[in-house]
Amino acid sequence: ETKLNNISPFKLASFLPPSVMSFVHLDAMGASGGILTAWNNNKFHLKQSLWDRSVSAQFDCCASSLTFWVTNVYEPNSEADRDNFFQELFDLQQIVTGPWIIAGDFNTVRSADDRNSGRVTTTETLRFNNWLHDMQVQELPLLDRNYTWSNMQSTPILTRIDRVFFNTDWDLALPNSTLHSLPRCTSDHFPLK
Repeated sequence: ETKLNNISPFKLASFLPPSVMSFVHLDAMGASGGILTAWNNNKFHLKQSLWDRSVSAQFDCCASSLTFWVTNVYEPNSEADRDNFFQELFDLQQIVTGPWIIAGDFNTVRSADDRNSGRVTTTETLRFNNWLHDMQVQELPLLDRNYTWSNMQSTPILTRIDRVFFNTDWDLALPNSTLHSLPRCTSDHFPLK
């Protein structure tokens, strides 16, 4: 979640390494949202990109014959908007061929373990887990952290709302994929790599 509109190369250079200057993005809506996919042209070639409520990009790897998809998401907080969001990803699944990874802020949890308070609503967790089952994706486990978001208060609310999922083709092509967090700078989310 960038929370930014009209990302320029100058702004991008303020928080990404110099080698990463190509990007596709979806502007924020007010003070929330905004999605950015950025890459190094010496390592990946963009074949195509699609965006609506998410940003999807198909890449060719310059060092091999691998072609893969990356979809970055920022799921709406509104229950009414979530059905449209889920439908968009179902529709995208019909277009995507080969390895595919879906990553980002899902603004929802899978179980009570995903909140330090342990409080969840059954409809929230069922909707998310049913969607994952229907999409036939697996979660890439986060290896070094239980929670990915904090309200930054003295008695914090902690949740695991940032996640990465992958399809079977991704697992076959890249079976040793791992997920770790990066240091948090200014965001209320921990970045993942």
